Amino acid sequence: MAMQALKHVIDDSERAEVIKADDHYLYAEFTSRLMGFVDDVEFYLDEAAKHIEVRSASRLGESDLGVNRKRIEQLRQAFEALLGNGASWSTAVGPGALAAAAAHGFQGV
Repeated sequence: MAMQALKHVIDDSERAEVIKADDHYLYAEFTSRLMGFVDDVEFYLDEAAKHIEVRSASRLGESDLGVNRKRIEQLRQAFEALLGNGASWSTAVGPGALAAAAAHGFQGV
């Protein structure tokens, strides 16, 4: 259920394309508005640990000026809004979900 909700959130995002999705993994590409730069975003549902790991990275350059961090936070907020009832990344899929990944700077927690 968590990965389907996540896919729905990404499908509704601007300049986003889900490249691969299954019950445990989702890979999407986000394209920047001005220059058309592509960022890779991956999510992996670890059912044993009951969390989703996230990796979000720019393909080019040394810094994205916080764009990936902001995007993941927006996805998290949309995910929580979609689930409603006060649900969060953590309560939706178990302890240590994407909110924890955001707190660690998206380094593949």
